[in-house]
Amino acid sequence: MRINDDDIPDIVFGADAETAIGRYVASLGPSTDDTGWQVSTNGYGVCAGELERVIFFGTYAGILTKQGGQEIYNGYRQDLTFGDATHEAFALETLSGLKIGDTVAELKEIYKGETVSFAINPKLGDVYLVEGSTSGNLLLWGPVEGNDDADRVVGIYAPDICNR
Repeated sequence: MRINDDDIPDIVFGADAETAIGRYVASLGPSTDDTGWQVSTNGYGVCAGELERVIFFGTYAGILTKQGGQEIYNGYRQDLTFGDATHEAFALETLSGLKIGDTVAELKEIYKGETVSFAINPKLGDVYLVEGSTSGNLLLWGPVEGNDDADRVVGIYAPDICNR
């Protein structure tokens, strides 16, 4: 995710958890919720049974995992259902410029060089998937209101950690 602040470097997967969360706090203020370390039930894309910590900043959830004893930033979910849309985190966008609340037409335009498809997720209902046009790798996905051009993007999720 890119923080719209030139003084704060981009936050990338694999970054030390303390550094990543520090950058979010510097830009977005204190977290609105923190699960603490818990055993995953695969609700945030971490394999069931592994340790996860989910830190919320309004509509944004930063997902931390422990690998080899090291706490790292390993994923995110940005979702309208997570918190207050007036929180500063609501304005976060992908490196390509997608934001929650954008239309499906905007999603398709932003990722016109990639493969955009739609599916039904048993937990979330309608979802979109953005896959690399040459690699076929899942780049991001998330819930949508539907697949009509006027429908809205409800969430933007990094690929599940369990499948990476």
